[in-house]
Amino acid sequence: MQAARPHTRRVALREVRCSRFYTPHTCALASHIALEEVGAEYETMLIDFRTDGQRSPDYLAINPKGRVPSLVTDRGVLTETPAILAYIAQTYPDAGLAPLDAPCMSRGGYSRACRPRGGHPWAGGR
Repeated sequence: MQAARPHTRRVALREVRCSRFYTPHTCALASHIALEEVGAEYETMLIDFRTDGQRSPDYLAINPKGRVPSLVTDRGVLTETPAILAYIAQTYPDAGLAPLDAPCMSRGGYSRACRPRGGHPWAGGR
């Protein structure tokens, strides 16, 4: 993959390996902080917006939206910051990053929490 290159590797508290795709000065910083906080082993791959790396076929195969961050795990690919942060919190529960018994951390809880009742006015809701 020409648009991404390895940047750093950390030692794990447990054997969960992943690749984090990022661009500096974006919301990808949140997932970086969370991965560091839990001591996860991960590889960081820089997506260079100056060279349209987010539009390269290799990166679009990972994230068809062409946005960062993306987190490739042994369980699949996550492409939204809230989902990535929830995954990290659930994968490393001893780190205490989130209250795992909260409704928003349940399967589908995030999407319910983000959608106001009656739909969003911009999406044709009330």
